[in-house]
Amino acid sequence: MKFLALPFLPCLLATQLSADVNPFVVEHPKKATIQAFNAPQIELTAEISNYPEIGHPDLIQRKEVDAENPEGYLAYYYKDRKLSWMGEPGGTYVSRFALTWDGQEITIPDHCWNDLDRLRINLIKQEREPENEHEERELVAAYRHHDGPLVELSSDGQSVLITWIRREDGDTSSTFRWMISKDGRVLRHHEESPGI
Repeated sequence: MKFLALPFLPCLLATQLSADVNPFVVEHPKKATIQAFNAPQIELTAEISNYPEIGHPDLIQRKEVDAENPEGYLAYYYKDRKLSWMGEPGGTYVSRFALTWDGQEITIPDHCWNDLDRLRINLIKQEREPENEHEERELVAAYRHHDGPLVELSSDGQSVLITWIRREDGDTSSTFRWMISKDGRVLRHHEESPGI
């Protein structure tokens, strides 16, 4: 009887080990190459960097005046780049945003992405297939709350849609979308969702 049970031991151990491993892991790297989920020949390389902290020699503070602030306000500049009103010393900004399609890089003009602060890269790595309804629900919820960037080829195969969400204070979020055609045309759309 003991000998008959032994062949089943590895199966039981393998089942137990897979149940101990989460079906997915969410990672937040500083740099990632993300394939379009429906077109592996399309890749987006995104990189997040940090502004230096106050006191760094490349972070300069200037007083500026405009129509809305006639008394002036303090603005930060890093390497001749003015931090947006959302940018802050030590905060993140997008430092690279490049699309490759069939091995050819599609140029995305800097002004279409280099003003974005406080975004982060979210990658969901599926470690194994969900084994029950609870794990399936967790995985679906992770994808529904996935901030991106997400890359998708259009059904006609002529354009790519990139979606990247930034969580804001409270229950609000900002959604940035880029539609990029294979011939290099780029449209950017920004939408803010109201809090609930």
